[in-house]
Amino acid sequence: MASLGSSLFHEIPANFFGILTGPNARAYLDVVDAIEREMPARGDAMELAEMLEIIDSVLSAGVVFEEEGDEQNSDPPSARVLRRLIASRWIEEEKRSDYRRILFLEPAAQTLLEALRTIISQN
Repeated sequence: MASLGSSLFHEIPANFFGILTGPNARAYLDVVDAIEREMPARGDAMELAEMLEIIDSVLSAGVVFEEEGDEQNSDPPSARVLRRLIASRWIEEEKRSDYRRILFLEPAAQTLLEALRTIISQN
């Protein structure tokens, strides 16, 4: 039987947990939580503009998003957040032949969010 670590990192990339570290961990979790809560009402998928709107609303509600590393980027914070969520595979992007970008929450992200909510509810 494979070890937990080997099995886990065979299924998800090592940088998956990276959003849970650093100065923006709370911001990323609040964004992913808001996205996950909106998914059922939108058919479990969203277009790029819809997801950016949700991210903007979370960041506008007072969630602090800090610059990461030495990155000087002129993109809006919502675009940087989304790029990081896609790169770390919390969000999956489907590029279609009609050039629409459809976004989904990865199943591993949904599972981890449920586990984090369970931890919070136990206190």
